Amino acid sequence: MDLTITTDTASDPTLTINNSINNTSSFAWTAYVVNVAMNQSFTIDSAGVVAPSGWSDGITQPGAPVGGIFTGTIDYTGGTPVAIYAALNSTLDFGYQVTFGGSTQYSLTESANPVPEPGAFSLLMIAGLWFGGWKLTKRGIVPGTRTLKW
Repeated sequence: MDLTITTDTASDPTLTINNSINNTSSFAWTAYVVNVAMNQSFTIDSAGVVAPSGWSDGITQPGAPVGGIFTGTIDYTGGTPVAIYAALNSTLDFGYQVTFGGSTQYSLTESANPVPEPGAFSLLMIAGLWFGGWKLTKRGIVPGTRTLKW
């Protein structure tokens, strides 16, 4: 999400951002990482999840700018996983506040990445390892598995 923000004063405006995102991915979410970038120094406060229940947040405030862009991160970690849409608990409702100052025109970019449920991630890893081992065995690369032909 990209925003252009115009204020009537350069002194410490606070922007409240509330999001409601349906999980249309192929896996349940147990964490959600939000990166917030601005062309101005800022702070992030009052992060939280409204639904589903049991989620917590960790805020990493923006550090030194890279290429003139300040970036902060909010790590939301779950209690109740966000189910695949349209099941019960398939919407993540979260928000935060950004405070900045020094100008009357700002740009803000929000990018977000869901994190899969550990069980789904483990299943994918096991399947990948199994397939890789099967391919190596078929090629005769794994010691003791080469088929000798007489």
